[in-house]
Amino acid sequence: STLIDFFDVQKFLLEPGEYTVELKLNDLHAPVNPSAELKQTFILDFSDQVIEYSDIVLVASAEKAFAPGPLTKSGMDIVPFISDYYSTQMQSLQFYAEIYNTSKFLNDDMFRLNTFISERFSTDPIEGWVKMNRKSSADVIPVMQTFNIKELATGLYTLHLEIRNKKNEVLTSKTLNFQRNNFIQDATTEPV
Repeated sequence: STLIDFFDVQKFLLEPGEYTVELKLNDLHAPVNPSAELKQTFILDFSDQVIEYSDIVLVASAEKAFAPGPLTKSGMDIVPFISDYYSTQMQSLQFYAEIYNTSKFLNDDMFRLNTFISERFSTDPIEGWVKMNRKSSADVIPVMQTFNIKELATGLYTLHLEIRNKKNEVLTSKTLNFQRNNFIQDATTEPV
């Protein structure tokens, strides 16, 4: 059998600061041992002084966890979707994120979580791909949602998460870009 994709999860508890990740892969079965290397620096600037989001994780599959493991988040084993490309055969976009510190800054107030899809260089939601949920403040709020993208045409898009207060003001937001190829939908769409 052929393994198409692989991933490895390592979790580290880190203080805010600048870090460098170095990764080296060796193919032990190749005749001349080809390798690939990656070195990336990033800044971890998580703060408990504001409402924060985790990164948005695109999800390949999710199920209830029976024991904690490296893929476990909020009681679910979440296998990440390791691409941002959604082919015609893929009919849903599922994602996971966490919201932190709402209890500290919103007290016991309810807030609205808006999730929507926009065209890549726009912040305007595309009609039909908008979800609004009322949430109660908490230290950590897991968010797992799915969009049916069967009718979403080929294009470059952005997934948006935003928290709005009772006055409908955006308190914080997070985005993730993805691309869609949907030749079936494209063939049934009238030219503009």
